[in-house]
Amino acid sequence: MGYNTARLYYEANMDALKLVEELVTNHQIDCDFEKQDAYLFSTSGEYKNKLEKEYQAYDNLKY
Repeated sequence: MGYNTARLYYEANMDALKLVEELVTNHQIDCDFEKQDAYLFSTSGEYKNKLEKEYQAYDNLKY
């Protein structure tokens, strides 16, 4: 899809996470909200290179 589309997708997700966090905080919603780390893994070595490329792409989008 390209870098610009990936960047927009990443930013939309970060904005959505921020909105949910603000709603929970500002309205004191008791819903056990907490940020969690996300992990990608494969059950076979077949996808190792694909996962490494995806990680590199994500790492480039963060900055």
